[in-house]
Amino acid sequence: MALHLAARVSFRTLSRSASFALPARGLHTTPVVLKKKAARATIEEDIDLFDEPVEDLFSSGPEKKASTSATTSTAVPSTQERKGRRLDPNERQKRFTQLVQFTEPRVGRNPTKTSPLLRRTVFPQLIHLAMTAEDMKTISNLMISWKEGNLGTQGKARFDANGRPKGVRPFDEPTSELFTRRCSEFGIPEHALTVFGDSPTYALPLTLSAGRRLLRSLIAGERPFVEVVTAAALYEVHGLPSVQEDFASCALLLGACVKHLGSNPLDKKAKALFAQLVPALEKGLADAEPIPASRDVWEKSLREWLKASMKDINASLQTQGKPRDWLELWMSRSRFFPTPVNV
Repeated sequence: MALHLAARVSFRTLSRSASFALPARGLHTTPVVLKKKAARATIEEDIDLFDEPVEDLFSSGPEKKASTSATTSTAVPSTQERKGRRLDPNERQKRFTQLVQFTEPRVGRNPTKTSPLLRRTVFPQLIHLAMTAEDMKTISNLMISWKEGNLGTQGKARFDANGRPKGVRPFDEPTSELFTRRCSEFGIPEHALTVFGDSPTYALPLTLSAGRRLLRSLIAGERPFVEVVTAAALYEVHGLPSVQEDFASCALLLGACVKHLGSNPLDKKAKALFAQLVPALEKGLADAEPIPASRDVWEKSLREWLKASMKDINASLQTQGKPRDWLELWMSRSRFFPTPVNV
C-alpha cells in the first residue's frame, strides 16, 4: 500500500524539489564517503561469514564490539584460500535453512524462544547465504517479524507514530546495501523497492549507495519508469539529500527519463521531469570531481552506470540542439569517451 502511494506522489515530490539548498557531493573527498567505503568492504567479503559456524551467530548476551588490536592482528586470507573455503551449494542451503529455523521462534510480537538471544547480525548472514529470490523474500518476512517484536539490537529499538525507528536502529546501513545488492543479483530490484518503500513495516534504512544501486537495478531490469521515479522519491523519505542534489543519482534518473521518452515521447510528466533534471545535473557536475578508472569494485560499477546514462543524456541533448559542453567536459575528464573531446 505504501509503495502504491509513493508511486502516485513521486512525480509531484520531485517537481517540488526545484531549489538546491545543498551543494552536490563529490565521490572521493568526504569523510562520510570514506567511512561508507570501509563499511562496504566488510560486506563484500562474504567468505568469513560462510566459514563461521551457525552456532556462533547467536549470543547469550549483548553484542560485543571487536577490539582494535584483534582486528589489526588478524591475518587476511589469500584469494586462493578464500576460494578453497567457500561452501558448496548444499551446505550453503543447509546453513540458510538452519539459520531461518533458529530465527523464526525468536522474532515477532510473541516470540516462543528468547534464549539464546538473537543478534541483528543474523540478517547479513542470511542475506549472504541466500541462493534464490524466494530466499530473499523469506528474509524480508523475518525483517517484519524482527521489527514487530521491537527486538532490534536486543529490545533497544523504538518506533515513532509513523513506524520509523528512533534511537538505535534495528538494521545497520551495510545490511541495507547488502540487501539491495543481493536483490539486484537475483533480478528482483522491485522487491527491494517494496521493502524500502514501506519503512513502517520493514524499518530498513535506505542509504545513498543503496539508492544509487536500486535506481540502476530497476533501470537495467527494464522495470516500469514509474518504479524508477518512485525509488528516486524515496531518497527524501529516508532522510537523504534529494536526487537532484546527488549528481550520480540525478544522472541515473535522467538517463532513465531519456529511455522512457524514447518509447513514450508524449509523456508530459516525463518531459517536465527531464527539463527539471538537466539543470540539476549541470549544477551537480560543476561541483563534482571526475571519476577516474579504479580497481575498487563499487567505483568501477558506478563509473559504468554513469557512463551509460551520460552517453544517452548527451545524445538526447544533441538531438534537441541544447547546450551540452558542460556534460561533455565532465565526461571527457572522466575518460568516458574513447578519445577525449576538444572542449
